[in-house]
Amino acid sequence: MRTPACLTLLLLALLLGACAKENRINVVDKLPFIYRIDIQQGNLLTEEKIDQIELGMTQEQVVFIMGTPILDNIFNEDVQYYYYSFQAGKKNREQEQLILSFSDNKLTDINHQGMAPDAIPKDTHPRDNILIDDKAIL
Repeated sequence: MRTPACLTLLLLALLLGACAKENRINVVDKLPFIYRIDIQQGNLLTEEKIDQIELGMTQEQVVFIMGTPILDNIFNEDVQYYYYSFQAGKKNREQEQLILSFSDNKLTDINHQGMAPDAIPKDTHPRDNILIDDKAIL
């Protein structure tokens, strides 16, 4: 008789746990001794690289400066997307994007949105662009 009662209580606890709010605060994240690593994703967009880009450059020249775009648009090869995000530990994530538009293999538009240059951590050391078979990779 004890086993069915225990199973019923366990099932009831699981069902009530499923009804909890989705956006509840995770108690473990609030503990001061829990370490969260810094997370960097995408192409690091530095002011030095962005300042080197000029209208009229070819796609190959831009890839040599910026590295390979993070997103490939298979429907429109005349647009390159560079994206960078950084989350320091438990802080909010910062995002930055650079959208470059080309016409006849010439750069026609530069759209830069996101972080201020001083928001990028000073101790970030991205690897330099590497050329393999005349293609720049990051």
